[in-house]
Amino acid sequence: MQKDPIVAEVRKIREDYAAQCNFDLQALYRALKEREQQDPRPKVSYPAKPAKIAPRRKSGAMRNVPRTGKELLLRETTAWETASEEDALKTEKRLAEMK
Repeated sequence: MQKDPIVAEVRKIREDYAAQCNFDLQALYRALKEREQQDPRPKVSYPAKPAKIAPRRKSGAMRNVPRTGKELLLRETTAWETASEEDALKTEKRLAEMK
């Protein structure tokens, strides 16, 4: 793979700048903030964008995941054949408490 001379130059500048701060990230951050404050050009700040919430899908991998404790307990009731009688009674008791 060929080396890009622009990328090499940017990496060299970055390495030299980090070496000036003894490779200390906090010192590097402070130096960059100080340099930013000394820059006469105006700073631009944009308001935060509202978070996008994806619509709930009705199909896919997550459709079989119980969403509430009651759904989880109801799912446990279908596994009574493999569970012990004591476990089944505990689940039945918890379902009764939820009503």
